[in-house]
Amino acid sequence: MFGDFATIPTVVFTYVMCMMLERLSLAGGSYFKIWKIDPNIEFKDKGADDLDKDFFNLLMRISDFQQEEDMIQED
Repeated sequence: MFGDFATIPTVVFTYVMCMMLERLSLAGGSYFKIWKIDPNIEFKDKGADDLDKDFFNLLMRISDFQQEEDMIQED
């Protein structure tokens, strides 16, 4: 497979086309008001802090729930 000289350009071209199709789909959906996209998902770099906070908040809730269950089982 890697002996073919067209492998690398084909992989790069396919990757670029997939990225363009994703952005075109998101832009088309927003333009035609098919759906509303959460900015944290659409702009991953800008909303990374919020997503991290949400993840750690979820972990805290899970650990709190586990502690409550442990206390109930002890009684």
